[in-house]
Amino acid sequence: GHGDVSVVDETHDIRHATEKPSPQVVLAGDPRQLGPVVTSALCRQFGLDVSYMERLMNTEEIYGRRTDGSYTKELVTKLVRNYRSHPAIIKLPNEMFYDNDLTCCADPLVS
Repeated sequence: GHGDVSVVDETHDIRHATEKPSPQVVLAGDPRQLGPVVTSALCRQFGLDVSYMERLMNTEEIYGRRTDGSYTKELVTKLVRNYRSHPAIIKLPNEMFYDNDLTCCADPLVS
């Protein structure tokens, strides 16, 4: 029915998902991309300079990466196919941030 799922894109403002609680909350985003911009020392002191998704993935074992590199498939989906960029463009971020998990799937004629 209506209101069974709340979807929070980029998880930068979790308040919207918690104003009208739903049985299920979906957090969508990439913790390796631009994080929160925090100018308050107090907010930084309490860890608010790290996105909610990244905090969950770093502090809650069930959301974190397992020793074999995988995640609990019922809880975390890591999108690894890149359909927009040329392989040379994703090479560096793939190595630096994504553990070489990204696969370039863009059409070579247009990427």
